Amino acid sequence: MKIYFDTGIIYPRFESQIKNQPLAKVSKFLYNIRGRHEYFVSNLTKAEVFRKLHNELSVDSKDCYNSWDSFVES
Repeated sequence: MKIYFDTGIIYPRFESQIKNQPLAKVSKFLYNIRGRHEYFVSNLTKAEVFRKLHNELSVDSKDCYNSWDSFVES
């Protein structure tokens, strides 16, 4: 099954990472079942995550890309 990640699903994962907080239950659950499903994210969602990281948490663009790369590799 293919599962689409929108900003509401994945942004808390980035927020937790930046603030050094534990992952949300939804993030943990989706990570634990990652081998059973195919996940995908649109470029629009990526842009929205970057915008929120920059505007709400003052994350610079280099760190946005680093966080995104970490997300994709996990």
